[in-house]
Amino acid sequence: MRILKLILFLSVLLFSCGGGGGGTAGTSDSNGSAQSGSGEPIQAGIKGLILPAYAWWGEVGFWNRVKSVKEPQMIVIFNVYNGPGEVKRKEWQELIDALSSARHIAVGYVFTLYGERSLDRVKKDIDAWLEFYPSIEGIFLDEVSEDNLSYYEELYNYIKSKGELKVILNPGTMLKKEFDSISDVVVYYEDDPKNLSNLKDNPFDEGAVIVHSFTGKLETLVNDLKAKGVNWIWITDDTPPNPYDTLPSYFDKLLEMSKP
Repeated sequence: MRILKLILFLSVLLFSCGGGGGGTAGTSDSNGSAQSGSGEPIQAGIKGLILPAYAWWGEVGFWNRVKSVKEPQMIVIFNVYNGPGEVKRKEWQELIDALSSARHIAVGYVFTLYGERSLDRVKKDIDAWLEFYPSIEGIFLDEVSEDNLSYYEELYNYIKSKGELKVILNPGTMLKKEFDSISDVVVYYEDDPKNLSNLKDNPFDEGAVIVHSFTGKLETLVNDLKAKGVNWIWITDDTPPNPYDTLPSYFDKLLEMSKP
């Protein structure tokens, strides 16, 4: 979900997202516990929202609404300029501080070019997030490829060496189960609704799903994601090129339905 953003009054210029995976729908056993299509238990219960907050800091209405949320808990992904930017901005710091103090989890965006970006440059972005914005509580690694496990293992260990920080991986599609050991959250679907019928049950300790351009029945989709054991969700009717610079028209309803 890489978005190229200029800070001073410019809109988003670049957007990319991952595709959906294939799989079977979840079911419930006689006790109401979620199960996968093969009958294996899956992670049940939505913990909260994972919000790609790709709006300029000056979008006052957007940020005031986000800051007003008390529950559910949100993972809020900050993206200054395809990462932390070149300099610290007090406006971003104030937003990050406000959300962290409200028990939400502020994380910084870093792209990896599917394992092709140099580790030194990725680490430089990670260091900049932590230097500029010490209230950041994790790193969101975007454009993740499952073909380079050692690359992401090194980044996971690097981030964890910096403190109690969350590591979120976003391939936008399914990853091998081995990635569970080098992440705290895996976004295993990021797409519009076209591939939702193939969405797999959540195989990860904490799995996330992000759906943009959604204009269907919200309750049906949220219940389906619960049945599949998804832990963190974001659903919006915003559309590309940047489907994450406004809040969904059904934001209030999404908040209510996402409470644990």
